[in-house]
Amino acid sequence: MNELEEIKKRKVLKKIRGRKVYISVDMDVFDPSIAPGVGTPQPGGISYGLFLNVLKKVVATADVVGADVNEVRPILEEKSTETLAAKIIEDLISLIDKNSSK
Repeated sequence: MNELEEIKKRKVLKKIRGRKVYISVDMDVFDPSIAPGVGTPQPGGISYGLFLNVLKKVVATADVVGADVNEVRPILEEKSTETLAAKIIEDLISLIDKNSSK
């Protein structure tokens, strides 16, 4: 992450600190190498590692009141996008649970 992106991230985290937020994950944000089954694939999209780091910071900073995962377009023989969407839901529930027990 470059310096400008880091500054933007800090500004966003400052704005959401302690506020109620709803997280909506559009699967198009991920690189097609890990999420090919989407409506509009984005070459050069983000990795799951980067996404998870941002998600951890958002959950630790704000009060997550709900979430959704959208833009999954199944491909018959390819299940990686659906698997990633399920992993996002699993990780988000885990993070929220861990954060609420602090």
